[in-house]
Amino acid sequence: MVKRLFNFLYRDVPAQFPSDFPLMASVERLRERTKRTVFSALFRQAAVGPVTESKVRLQRVIPLFGNSFKPIFVGRFEHSHGRVILQGRFTMFLFSKIFMTAWLGFALVLTIIAAAATLHTVMRSDANPEQDLMTLLFPLVGIGFFLAGVAFVRGCWWLSRSDIAFLTSVIQAALKRQGV
Repeated sequence: MVKRLFNFLYRDVPAQFPSDFPLMASVERLRERTKRTVFSALFRQAAVGPVTESKVRLQRVIPLFGNSFKPIFVGRFEHSHGRVILQGRFTMFLFSKIFMTAWLGFALVLTIIAAAATLHTVMRSDANPEQDLMTLLFPLVGIGFFLAGVAFVRGCWWLSRSDIAFLTSVIQAALKRQGV
């Protein structure tokens, strides 16, 4: 169940891009079509990130729009059956995954503590009915925090839903011969 939740929240879309060029030419062609830093894409959208044969990490940068929960491409160049292939996956930034896992963990702990307090209050014989109502609703706060976190992550991914197509087109344009 936890694995299904992680797959739902932190999408991990495998991708592979075969190249029509040798390894070093593939790296150079992809490097030419991307920018190295976010600051080099201040006025125009671009694919940004490091490109080496052992590490490719690209994100779409749109001026005046930030989203730490957007899909990024993480991969590396490999040889397979005599061809060069850029092998990787579209995923989220690691820091975003850690932050939201901590958020959701806090929400679950809050819900468990609230449920235990509610159970304790209900079991008391001298309970005040007005106070009991608030105590009974307290576990809903933790559930609300949890659902808000899930909705936030999924909403941010949705806002950047075209990033995978954009990065795919940049990578394919770099690794395919024109006119083929």
